[in-house]
Amino acid sequence: MRTYSRILATPGVAALFLAQLTARFAIGIWPVGILLHVEGWSASYAVAGLVVGLMTFGRALATPLLSRLVGRWGAAVVVGCAGGGSALAALGLVLADLLPTQPAVTIAISCVLGCLAGASMPPVQPVVRGIYPELVPPHHLARMFSLDAAAQEIIFVIGPLLAFAAASAFGSRAALLAGVLATIVGTAWLVAQPALRRPRSVSSSAGMGRVLLRRTVLVGTLTSLLLVAANSAVEAGVVGAFGEHGLTGGLLLAVYSLASLAGGLGFAHLTVGRRAAAAWMLLVAVGLSLGALWIAPGWLAVALVLAGLGVAPVFAAIASTVTARVPAGEATEAFGWVDTGAILGASAGFGLAGMLLDGGGPAAAFWLAAGLALAGSALAAAGTAGPARSRRTAGRTP
Repeated sequence: MRTYSRILATPGVAALFLAQLTARFAIGIWPVGILLHVEGWSASYAVAGLVVGLMTFGRALATPLLSRLVGRWGAAVVVGCAGGGSALAALGLVLADLLPTQPAVTIAISCVLGCLAGASMPPVQPVVRGIYPELVPPHHLARMFSLDAAAQEIIFVIGPLLAFAAASAFGSRAALLAGVLATIVGTAWLVAQPALRRPRSVSSSAGMGRVLLRRTVLVGTLTSLLLVAANSAVEAGVVGAFGEHGLTGGLLLAVYSLASLAGGLGFAHLTVGRRAAAAWMLLVAVGLSLGALWIAPGWLAVALVLAGLGVAPVFAAIASTVTARVPAGEATEAFGWVDTGAILGASAGFGLAGMLLDGGGPAAAFWLAAGLALAGSALAAAGTAGPARSRRTAGRTP
């Protein structure tokens, strides 16, 4: 912990870290807020789910493009404009049901606004992960990425709780407005950081998506997709098993997230190296396999602690590898694709687990999660074979 204190004491790091966390908080608030609000006026979870799905789709589609534009227009311009656009679109969702239109028109407007809110979400994580190497000494960079990966668990633990609390106390509009406020405050705070306004390497002259031809980026993107798909399957399995048992399911998912937080902070020194992502992904697979053997709260808590210890280290290992092997001018777009992989993984995991829950029950969802994690481990191991190429060397290549 003294090491993390020294890292955050580095000029500019603590403010950048807290600002990006605030700017991303809506990711944890809006899905629950939209489900509550849209279902409230449409009386349909299908419509509410469609709006959330379109938000996810828009974000997955636009994140690499916005990340690439950072190299041309600058991080402050892209993050500031995108954050403002996302907040405005979400504010439109708050007010859409007040329009004097037919229900079908209101639904269509909400779908468009949901897609726009997702598509204009600022590429905060890709931008900040591209800046960390400029502020943090190389020997502390692995711990910085681990801290960043672990801290994102706060978003997915506190965000939904905040959405439920705001909706219970002040109505469903308040849940959406909480995300709007977090986006505006976080984006403004982030844009005010000197590190974001500093000139950087221009965007690569290669075509959009060419960075995926780099093995490191492609493997990182697919590994991220498989890990988040496994996490989503776990969430679906827990809800399927304990959705009618009060706080049991929520507590189990909180245990999973807290174990990830502990793993990210405690094992940062073990997230560097070719096999790091594969090894931690294997631990996730083992833990989830144990959970599939017996769907009981106590046993699942132990299994999820074991699996959770590997989650944040996998994300940290991916970030470290991309930073080491991708030129600075392509790093932000590369992280954008990794982010998109995670977004698509969330949708795929929920979809596949939902189909299996009907036929095989919660255990089937856990076996799916374990299989996805095992596939991610094998992919990460195969993808890191061969000679390493440092980002510094690649940056000098004509």
